Amino acid sequence: MFKKTSTSILEDSVVFSGDYNKPLCATFKLKADGHNYIKDILENDVGCGMSAFIFDKKADCKEIADKAADYLKGRNVLGRGNHFIDICSGLCSEEDSYPPHYVVVIHSDGKQVHKTQPKTIDEAIQRVKDASEFRANLASDIAGLVKVNYERIGDWPHNSVEYQNGSVIYRKKTIKTFEKKLHIFTGSLGTTVMFYTFGTGKMPKLESMPHGSGRSEPLSQLKQHVTEDDVKGLRKMVYIPEMIKDSSLKSEHPKCYDLEFSVLNEVNENYCIVNEVKILAYVGKI
Repeated sequence: MFKKTSTSILEDSVVFSGDYNKPLCATFKLKADGHNYIKDILENDVGCGMSAFIFDKKADCKEIADKAADYLKGRNVLGRGNHFIDICSGLCSEEDSYPPHYVVVIHSDGKQVHKTQPKTIDEAIQRVKDASEFRANLASDIAGLVKVNYERIGDWPHNSVEYQNGSVIYRKKTIKTFEKKLHIFTGSLGTTVMFYTFGTGKMPKLESMPHGSGRSEPLSQLKQHVTEDDVKGLRKMVYIPEMIKDSSLKSEHPKCYDLEFSVLNEVNENYCIVNEVKILAYVGKI
């Protein structure tokens, strides 16, 4: 994933299975002293991540999806890198008393803010912050279009870099986890989005977990397995705006992904499920 140089002294790492079981999800801990930013790790996807928001039910999920699709049409925000918006059922929690709502998940990297790769660690760190702000601003725009109140309940970059106690931490398709905080794991269309946490003393290695399930085969092969009837069935399971072409949905069918939550069980048994929300509507490549 990166070339070993005199400025990249690896102190520790954790690697997870990624797309079609290739080790594409990983966290690297390198010595900060004398270290120069390694652009080959995160490439031009720095800051990519997911944010989740609560939208009140003054608008229904179809209206949210339609307004979001119309607003984003032709802007090249969704579709690349599996970037999407999911409108999901509400959270059920004894601790948090929310009014009737949807959970809206936004997966984006904010390339509209920065179109070139960062050259330094500080630049990369800023990209992560800017991408998080981009997701927040996009949620604000969509909430304004449908005239609902909203709040962010979490933000999870999965292509990030940070300084930590004399080290530099790169996370490639992994999220940073915290004790007793909410974390996200996304499923494919027709399934659910899971929110989970860790108890005291149960943290994973390098505080890292995969951000979602990987594709089961290369994209070119997957599309051959998904038929027109499969796509029609997908539209019956989840509301998808008409302007989203069937051809772009072939790669989003559940057939294209590994078993969803089994991925988490393989890497850590100490997580505790807090909530699962059903994907009700989807906005992807437009």
